[in-house]
Amino acid sequence: MDQIIAVVMSFYHDYQFISIIALIALVIFLYQNPKQTLKYLAVIIALLIAGYFIVHMDKTSDPATSGKRELGQKTKRALGE
Repeated sequence: MDQIIAVVMSFYHDYQFISIIALIALVIFLYQNPKQTLKYLAVIIALLIAGYFIVHMDKTSDPATSGKRELGQKTKRALGE
């Protein structure tokens, strides 16, 4: 959860203008048609969560990444760094 908050805050700091416009648009849509907007928002959040887990699972399940990391650590130990 902390990672998600960090990513959102980082996005806000990097793209303040886009973030503010998106929030204003969300408020306008919620005011005009709240039920439909909440349905779209739920779908978007579900897709973002699914994408986050797919990326996270891809990073943790790659055996080559851990093998490369271990090889790099062995090399550094052998060189005395």
